[in-house]
Amino acid sequence: MKKCNLCLTREATQENSHIVPRFMGVTILENPDGKRKGFKIDNDPNFLKQRPQQDTPKENYILCSECESRLGEFERKLANEFYYKFKKPEYEKDFSRIFIPNGILKASNKNVDYTNFKLATYGIFFKVAISSLTYFRDSRITKEQLETLRQLLNNERAFEDISIVLLTSESDQEFTKNYIYAHSYDDHLAHFVWANDYIFFIDFGTTVDLIKHFDEIEMKNDRVFKIGVLPNQAWDNLRKTLMGIKVGKIKTSR
Repeated sequence: MKKCNLCLTREATQENSHIVPRFMGVTILENPDGKRKGFKIDNDPNFLKQRPQQDTPKENYILCSECESRLGEFERKLANEFYYKFKKPEYEKDFSRIFIPNGILKASNKNVDYTNFKLATYGIFFKVAISSLTYFRDSRITKEQLETLRQLLNNERAFEDISIVLLTSESDQEFTKNYIYAHSYDDHLAHFVWANDYIFFIDFGTTVDLIKHFDEIEMKNDRVFKIGVLPNQAWDNLRKTLMGIKVGKIKTSR
């Protein structure tokens, strides 16, 4: 059996590792008929005849159980401090909100553990990079970037504050129109992971234009958790743009 991709020492015995945290993808599968089902967009001409997916993407034997647990702890803390609270009215006062240009609402919370948020996000990008699943084949995280993330997650180097931008929708509930998907751009300096109703950008460079567009919600060096909230129409436009990118790739690959 191959070695764990994170510690590089123990055997990769863990089964069913969710690449994107499961709690982030549950609603994408909840259909009005009460059945949990989703579909994979693929370049297989018969993809519309595929069996429905009943769980978010997961993979066997990419991590050991110890490293799976380590990444899971980052994710659980993120879920409890942010994910389960952010869109519930009773927690609105916990996230200060101001409007910034382009109609984006910036929400911030100094009580969200910043380092843990970053490590949880690094873990998501790390798992996307090591996954062999077709959902994530358009992610082109380089070997050097992957090694940086691995060392940070495995405590082999001091914490580094890599630039992250996080976006979500204002109140959109059409989760089945969302995606779980990853992509890279700008000569592989920047990457994104679309995780249902959230999209994470990571920037390993210093001049990526898209990140600069969101400079007021960029998380780097100020130790404050921030998120950009898009109006529903803007979020829907972003979804359509992403679908156009994906469908374009499917058409050109046939």
